[in-house]
Amino acid sequence: MKRLSLILAVAIHAAYAGTVVIPLTNHDNVLWYGNIAVGSPGNTFTVAFDTGSADLFLPGKGCSKNCNGHTAYDPNISSTSSDLGKSFKLTFEEGEVVSGEEFTDTVSIGGLVAAHQTVGVAAEYPSSLGNDQFFADGILGLAFESISTFGASPVMQSLISQGQLDEPVFSFKLAASGSELFMGGANSALYTGDFTYTSLTQQGFWEVMVEKIEGKGQTIFSNIDAIIDTGTTLTVLPLNEAAQFYKVLGGTDASSTLGPGFYTFPCDSFPSVSFTFGGRSFPMSKATLDLGAVSQGSSDCVSSIIGRDTGVSYAIIGTSFLQNVYTSFDIGHSRIGFAQLA
Repeated sequence: MKRLSLILAVAIHAAYAGTVVIPLTNHDNVLWYGNIAVGSPGNTFTVAFDTGSADLFLPGKGCSKNCNGHTAYDPNISSTSSDLGKSFKLTFEEGEVVSGEEFTDTVSIGGLVAAHQTVGVAAEYPSSLGNDQFFADGILGLAFESISTFGASPVMQSLISQGQLDEPVFSFKLAASGSELFMGGANSALYTGDFTYTSLTQQGFWEVMVEKIEGKGQTIFSNIDAIIDTGTTLTVLPLNEAAQFYKVLGGTDASSTLGPGFYTFPCDSFPSVSFTFGGRSFPMSKATLDLGAVSQGSSDCVSSIIGRDTGVSYAIIGTSFLQNVYTSFDIGHSRIGFAQLA
């Protein structure tokens, strides 16, 4: 019976050799996170799996700022950890910083093992990563090594080079329930029909060309660069493009009450919006476009597509859009595939 229980437990996570399913917890359609193990013996941590960055970091045992409530990683109790003797500093939006020391250790994701993986051990977190706002312990980046602040192989690339995966592919379902990260391919039970693929415009971020952004049946933009980012909640356009977008759609500029780049619509009349990749149009549902009422009792609702002065010309396609599709990130063919959710 004990042996059978072990077999069943493994089967829950591994569909077949070289693939693994990571169940993801959804917090208010803002953050999706899952478990990894780090060290020997392995300790469990929760991480946000982020296609918009390339490094893995966790709060260290000595982290003294905004780390309370998170599970801390202590390399001193792991027999496979090694101090690289290097410090790191990751800068986020609005100048927020994560800083600490770099180590290597064994990282396991559902039984797939990346040996000698670089891990940032944070000595401080910004307030945005405090456990009252950020419900995972750390972040695991799934972008490419060329944007790694550590200058190190990201976890996914390590799993590939160490022969852990059937295919150099990972896929996401991000939803209110039943969310998962599938590593080593795609979970055919979660999508219908074929994938529509679009090639990366460059490797670093997961950056592709959006062929069209449409609203109210009109093409508002054509051929705009965009980063596909599971670590960003909203879908972000440069400020000028956002103003043009909402001029067509009729949205109201709410920057004076909600902050720069936010727009509202009457709650009962949200427009149709779609994004075209690889010649196929993917619409956003009202549920993912509508963030809810501006305030209690208000008849105006906030749009999940915002404008932001990013200093660059590309858009960021965040989880407000990605909840509408099953998304496959194909490292081997330098492409992203979108399919209809089952």
